[in-house]
Amino acid sequence: MPKLTLLKGRNYKLFTGGPVEPTRLLLLFRLKEPPSNARLVFDGVYVGDTFEVLERIITQAKPTETFRAFAGFARWAPGQLKYEVRQGAWAALPPDSKGIFDDDPTTLWEDCIGRLAAPRAISY
Repeated sequence: MPKLTLLKGRNYKLFTGGPVEPTRLLLLFRLKEPPSNARLVFDGVYVGDTFEVLERIITQAKPTETFRAFAGFARWAPGQLKYEVRQGAWAALPPDSKGIFDDDPTTLWEDCIGRLAAPRAISY
């Protein structure tokens, strides 16, 4: 992200978001007053892809406002995700902004798997 001189001298993590458009920035963020071009994911958590959002969070952040930045994202073909859900390939947990933003990201996957009500297996 060379365009953002604001990041010079700061230490933020950039996570791998998926194989689609790996040079595109995608932000998941928690804000009390979101910008108009952000999309609500769940209670106070939004997704967006503009440097303006990132700059606003970094320069004007309140204690509860934070973000995760991802390079790239995942995308499904039309009907693919619906098909995978019907096949039982996905498990869902209740939304949890604390887990997403405040807990250790290196253990997030393991923590989520541990929170599932029952072990899941996918067979082919």
